[in-house]
Amino acid sequence: MIEIDYPDNQKIYCPACGTLTLSLETPIVMNECPHLEFLGTDEGPEIEKTKWYAQWEEHRYDDDPNEDPHFMEYLRKTWDDHYVCFTQRPPPPDSLAGYTIFKFPLD
Repeated sequence: MIEIDYPDNQKIYCPACGTLTLSLETPIVMNECPHLEFLGTDEGPEIEKTKWYAQWEEHRYDDDPNEDPHFMEYLRKTWDDHYVCFTQRPPPPDSLAGYTIFKFPLD
């Protein structure tokens, strides 16, 4: 998975079709497009086309029951470079990161 750090207050448009996917301005905008796979935060998905988050929750302690791996670590191991993740992290003291993930097949 390709990861791009993106300013926390910027709008995110789909790089392929131009759909405004996320805007945190009032009113908050969250739109789907054919390329969007996941839109969410450290706390879980707002939009999810697949069940990767549920799979991660089911298997998150398989490797080491004493470790609490982050959802993004699971995706880094699972998804290939057809997936592009725009990560938005607010400045301290906030710590909740946002993830907008698109899939771009080669066909």
